[in-house]
Amino acid sequence: MPAMCVPITAAVTLDDRAMVAHLRHCLMIPEQMPDIQCSCGKQRLSRAHVLSCSKGEISQWVHLHDRSRDLVMRMARACGVSAVLEPRGLAMQSDGFEGGPDIKLSGMLVTLPDDRPTALVDVTFPTEDNPTNLKILMKADKPGAVAKVKELEKHRQREYAYVAEKSGFQFYAAAMEKQSLTQGQGHKEMLRRVAAHRHGEDFNADIDNEYSYKKGVWCARTAWAYWRQALMVEFVNNREETIAKGVAKAIARYGDGVHDVCVKCPL
Repeated sequence: MPAMCVPITAAVTLDDRAMVAHLRHCLMIPEQMPDIQCSCGKQRLSRAHVLSCSKGEISQWVHLHDRSRDLVMRMARACGVSAVLEPRGLAMQSDGFEGGPDIKLSGMLVTLPDDRPTALVDVTFPTEDNPTNLKILMKADKPGAVAKVKELEKHRQREYAYVAEKSGFQFYAAAMEKQSLTQGQGHKEMLRRVAAHRHGEDFNADIDNEYSYKKGVWCARTAWAYWRQALMVEFVNNREETIAKGVAKAIARYGDGVHDVCVKCPL
């Protein structure tokens, strides 16, 4: 839970707005949004709609996804893994196929029989409270059901999952649920693999502790714990910033939805 993170660096520090919003979610206290249209004019203002609104040509959710993806890349590089953002033109791709995974990781430590030194990573952040995913949640008997389904969909539907298999690469469909922050198995495994690159590296307490925390250079176990927290905190901060901007734009266009009635004095 991000609210329980010790704020030892900026990367694991929730701002006040994000802290309040995340505590509301954990305590199941609904957030009261202004009763107005979104600034796009297509739907009523809500948290779910703001995060997927396409006003401005590029969805706000795309921006949020990209910032979280970039942190995964920084994590990999801090742990000593070579990371390439959005690799294109991979061998065995279909002609004309312009898509691809979010990150290509190379030079990872091989610790288990099924591990591969190179992996393709595709991160996703599914929304639990849309109608389709609510049906999944109603049938689930434990947390993470939506993340599990979305990871399986990427394995079945994405061409680069097939490319990874035929090229001898690992493929990680890394899902984390948007509101609960529950990680899918692929997300957990990806973090383990990246942090495992620090295996055998000990944290030197004689050097500047603050410097080491900022850079994320410790043994594998500590690196895993730190970057797991950093990914969640970064996501919550960015999510709440996106929602706040969407609400501010809607209010600027339509007002706050509260209409004061002025009653003139009869005198």
